[in-house]
Amino acid sequence: MVAGLPITAVEQILRVRQHGPFQSVDDFITRTALGRGVSQRLSRADAFASLGIGRRQALWQALPIHEPGSLFRNVPDHEQPAPLPALSPAMEVTADYRTTGLSLRAHPFQFLRERVSALKLREAVLWRASGLV
Repeated sequence: MVAGLPITAVEQILRVRQHGPFQSVDDFITRTALGRGVSQRLSRADAFASLGIGRRQALWQALPIHEPGSLFRNVPDHEQPAPLPALSPAMEVTADYRTTGLSLRAHPFQFLRERVSALKLREAVLWRASGLV
């Protein structure tokens, strides 16, 4: 369901995963040989959450930092990057919708409800204005 992920990449991932679960983003990149573009797309979709890696951290790990021309190519491997701040719940839901078109975390309106109530707007008016009715 990840937007823009080719079916050939999905098939390759499934084929490789039969030999055991992925241990890290680097393990995924190495074993699937799909390149960093696919791992970056999956990172944005939070596909590495099962490894205990958040969206931002996975994306950082998927960046080609050791390739020629990279700003970080001379950083030693043993030097750990600074921990990245977690996304807010609203940002997580937004990222889910951008990458998969849905979210199992929450409904986007949940984060607007308090503001809408403070404006004393009726939900029916919002639904009508949104074109969903």
